Amino acid sequence: MLSIEALAIILLGLKTWSLCQMETSCVNVWSGWCMRALRKYGPRGQRRQFAIQEFCSSKKIITFHSEKQMELVADMCPNIAQVKFFYDSEILCEIKTLQKFSHLQDLRLNGGDFNKDPLRPLIENIGHQLRNLEFNHVDGIDRHAICADVPFA
Repeated sequence: MLSIEALAIILLGLKTWSLCQMETSCVNVWSGWCMRALRKYGPRGQRRQFAIQEFCSSKKIITFHSEKQMELVADMCPNIAQVKFFYDSEILCEIKTLQKFSHLQDLRLNGGDFNKDPLRPLIENIGHQLRNLEFNHVDGIDRHAICADVPFA
């Protein structure tokens, strides 16, 4: 098994890392050893960025991410275009954190309540850049919620 130091050296040496598919959640790797390793082994005063474009959680493990974790991913992976996000509540992670992904085109949101959580403001702010929007297990959503502000001729 590689040490944290060895993993950090490998990670920091990847110039064109653009795809990250793992059985464990990618962001847990980031928040676990990547944050510590970059502080300790990363170039001083330089922000390391990667070309990763997809942020999807494990197919086997449902992971809820903190706001700090999501901000780190948005900062280090500014080209993320696809996000599969498990949302529980504003206490763990404010949903507006997803607005930091300026290249986001495909959002698959799992969880939340359309009427109680600030999902409508999120969609109003990023909807214009989305090609695909998928809601799974989102409560309080019906045709009235979707069409509430749509003017009809």
